[in-house]
Amino acid sequence: MKILADDDLDALLSVVGVGAGARQRDRELPGSKRTVDLLAECPDGSLVHVEFVKDAAPELDLRMVEYRVRLRRRHPDVPIRQVVLVLADVVVPDRYADDGMRCSWQVVRLGELDARALLAQPTTAALAVLGSTETPDRSAVLTAAAAVIAESTVADRRAVLLGAAATLASIVLPGATIDTALREATMPVPIRELPYARMLIEEGREEGREETALAITSAILRRRFGDDPRVPAVAERLADLPVDECVARVIGATTLDELEG
Repeated sequence: MKILADDDLDALLSVVGVGAGARQRDRELPGSKRTVDLLAECPDGSLVHVEFVKDAAPELDLRMVEYRVRLRRRHPDVPIRQVVLVLADVVVPDRYADDGMRCSWQVVRLGELDARALLAQPTTAALAVLGSTETPDRSAVLTAAAAVIAESTVADRRAVLLGAAATLASIVLPGATIDTALREATMPVPIRELPYARMLIEEGREEGREETALAITSAILRRRFGDDPRVPAVAERLADLPVDECVARVIGATTLDELEG
């Protein structure tokens, strides 16, 4: 999300209803080592503070209060608007209240925003797969987003935005589906050059190594102890061990009972 803010701040802030012309401000809060996700100054001098939330955050309400207090300390007379942009389907508070203090902020859910509107420009297209769509096929939305990004941007920016789109898509889509969706899009940047794609490739290699280790361990166990129904479960546990230790345990066991424990 910070990559998208650096790419086109106006486009990203339009998602939460902020007009054009804002500029980013220092995200570090006074008197602490905390930083906010995004802080921007609007043309009228007011401030917009945005937090990006994917997972449930038990103390988000207290953090929003703390952020506001620290921002107010630095900007005593400036209007401050706070927004939580929710990236996934989680419950987040929109206010804090106790006996002596009240504080509230706006909550914007990407899942309630029209994916077609997000596809209107490259920066927000990276968010489109998380938006509301009439079709349950989110992979088609990702393919459309990749096409928008590929057609409207130069090579360096294209790679950055496609990488961001793929990473955000991982919130709602499995890696294999993301890989397929990006391959179906017409884009001059090879998928293997994207940071997320490199991660997928490495995951695939790791899965291949794990599958090979499991298959070999299962075969050895069956060779030693016969076609016992417990072999698959025992092999799965043994395959998680370092190779030398796995081999030593299999060779050293006289019965499958020993390995099952």
